[in-house]
Amino acid sequence: MNSINTSSITLTSLVLLKQHIDSGRDYYDYLVPFIEQIYIEAPDDSYDAGEIQVFMESDFGLIIPQEVVSFVLLRMKKKGYLSATDNKFSKGPKFKGQDFNPQKVEATSKIEEVITGLQKFAKTVGRDELSNQQAMEAIQRFLSRFQIECIETSTHGTALPNLQHIETWDEGLIGLFPEEILKNNIGLFESFMVLVQGNMLANALISTDIRTPPTTFRKTTFYFDTPNILNALGYSGEEKQKLANELIVLLKRLNGRIAVFEHSIEEAKNIINTTANNIENPFYAQKPLNLVAIKEKWRKSDLLLKAEKISEDCEKLGFTIKPTPAYYERYQIDEQNLQDVLQSNNVNNFEGQSSALEYDIKSIRSIYVLRRDKVPTRLEDTNAILITNNYAFAYASFIYAKSHNIRSGFSAAVSNFAITNMAWLKAPDFASNLIDAQTIALAYSAMRLPQEDLDSFLQTAQSLSQNRSHSFNDLQLLRSSPHLQEELIRAKIKGDNLEAEETVSYVLAKVNAVHSAAADEAKSELRMEQEAHQKTQAELRRLQQKLEEDRAKRCDIIRRIGIGIISICLVVIVIGGIAHQFAPKDSWIANRTFLPSIMLSSIFGLSLVWGWMVITGLSHSILKYRFIKSLSLICNNKANRDA
Repeated sequence: MNSINTSSITLTSLVLLKQHIDSGRDYYDYLVPFIEQIYIEAPDDSYDAGEIQVFMESDFGLIIPQEVVSFVLLRMKKKGYLSATDNKFSKGPKFKGQDFNPQKVEATSKIEEVITGLQKFAKTVGRDELSNQQAMEAIQRFLSRFQIECIETSTHGTALPNLQHIETWDEGLIGLFPEEILKNNIGLFESFMVLVQGNMLANALISTDIRTPPTTFRKTTFYFDTPNILNALGYSGEEKQKLANELIVLLKRLNGRIAVFEHSIEEAKNIINTTANNIENPFYAQKPLNLVAIKEKWRKSDLLLKAEKISEDCEKLGFTIKPTPAYYERYQIDEQNLQDVLQSNNVNNFEGQSSALEYDIKSIRSIYVLRRDKVPTRLEDTNAILITNNYAFAYASFIYAKSHNIRSGFSAAVSNFAITNMAWLKAPDFASNLIDAQTIALAYSAMRLPQEDLDSFLQTAQSLSQNRSHSFNDLQLLRSSPHLQEELIRAKIKGDNLEAEETVSYVLAKVNAVHSAAADEAKSELRMEQEAHQKTQAELRRLQQKLEEDRAKRCDIIRRIGIGIISICLVVIVIGGIAHQFAPKDSWIANRTFLPSIMLSSIFGLSLVWGWMVITGLSHSILKYRFIKSLSLICNNKANRDA
């Protein structure tokens, strides 16, 4: 079978796996439709488990352990779908398989959609010659990174067949692809995710523990490594924080406990303090925490405070801080051998990372001490496991456990994606959004340049700066740009030499363009905010003027009423006085006590009116003062936000 057919049928099979689980099958039955298809195409033949395993690879591009195939065949026999003679299985009396070739046609169209999308995207980053075969194998190679590295298997760590390496640039291309289509073509992204989830289901098929029903993680404590802790606390950016916190919620939902070792807290403090002390050091600018600090405008004092509060912040997230276990000779592992395995897998294997390597070794050693004499074969029975977002670290831990006859049957560390994969099999509805985010994160990690390549590029840029080919400001922009990694990957995909002057100029131009676009966008947003602020101020001034006019009208009405009442009182007093003076002596109005009474009553009435006017005037003045003060506070707050 040629390579292009192998890639095509494998990707098609992954889509079919996803379709089967969507139709309500449990993951014991993932293989049943594939085995049924074998007997539909050769109805009179009988096969043993080994022959079915060969068909699974040749017809469907999936490498499944023979033990798993045997288990599924026995299940089908028990249900009457197959009958067996001398370990040979043939169609049974209740066989009711349906031809899924129509489903294959639909699945193939999804594959073609993804392949076409990838080829179009490749042209935008300078690779015009991406063939169908290269595109399919690039996707398949990318999917092979989504294996559950902690599952013990005698053959492969993935259900996908091995492929010959095409070129180094294809991982970078696929690394950029998911995020691009997520932004611009959600339908294509969903088709791509069908492949990812189909591969995750294939991961379940390689588990030798397939007979055990899924359970929760009641017995398991998950220890987060230092990078995961920094992610959860938001020190690696908002997206990674969201991803880490969703993983925490998922583990808690499945009754797992989360913890962190004291030495991981110590390492995190050291990283934050180092960042604080080098916040303006250009040679540290491309470190993840430095990029976040630059973006968030954290000062040295801010970072030092965060370092001091890291234990408290971890506890707020629900982590239990556990002391690093003491050394016990009985449970001690060979740390030198572990270091050799880690370095051979490029885990912290470059200059300046010796301390990080020591902390990694300490974490693995601690997990084995906590397990003591237990030999768990399932994650659900593992009392302690380390979760890392470093895929190479997790895989090296698996290799070490497998090749050095470690007491525990389960590796000490697993990747974030492996844990998410297992949790997704237990709670697919709840974890589906997290799978999308984990895919983007893994794609991003696949496209990051090795540290030595990045350092080499920056050294070339610095030498060109010293030779005046580029300015010092250009060099500073390169060092501090969060877009540098992506532009370097794009250059590498095109096949450019990263140490050539023209490549430095190309990357600098791209970074400058992105930086200028971001600056223009920021200016545009500021201008819009200023215009909105001016409109708000104009509206407030109009409102103030209207209130002033209303107040003036009310005051004028009150003044007129007061004058009218006073006038009436004065008229009453004058008329009363005249009537008293000229009235007949025997009339009641001529009573001598009348005038003082009427005058006192009028004076009292005038006092009430005057008091009412004064109080009303003061009330309006107070209301006016309060309004002006509130208006001033609103304007000041708005001005502070704009500033």
